[in-house]
Amino acid sequence: MDRLWTPWRLAYVTEASVSAPGCIFCASLSVPDGESLVVHVADRTFAVLNKFPYNNGHLMIVPRRHVGRLAELEPPELAEFITLCQLGERVLAREYAPHGFNMVAVKDTSVFEGPGYAIVKGVSPKYLRHKDPKLHHPVGGL
Repeated sequence: MDRLWTPWRLAYVTEASVSAPGCIFCASLSVPDGESLVVHVADRTFAVLNKFPYNNGHLMIVPRRHVGRLAELEPPELAEFITLCQLGERVLAREYAPHGFNMVAVKDTSVFEGPGYAIVKGVSPKYLRHKDPKLHHPVGGL
């Protein structure tokens, strides 16, 4: 695979200058079932699929409480956050059988508009172009 073809990103690219008011993650919790990209809700965290992923299965783990850094999560929040990351990896491995995963914690408040949602864990399947590890060129992911 030389190129990722992601036509579903066209709306994102062409409407990138339009920003939604408030927190996109809090808003995702109020979307009706059947239209929602939220796939799991826990007491302190939730998992939501990326609306415009580079590849299928890009999952984001989000704490319900707005914090600016991972260090600001209380121990129970952090435990649930990491446990949900682990569950997400297991489900994605079962459903997509990727060669690996890219996991990134976003902690830059300038990335998201709204009240400082700075901790989002991205769990995204990764696929290799070649089976030979010496020729490893990841495709997709974050």
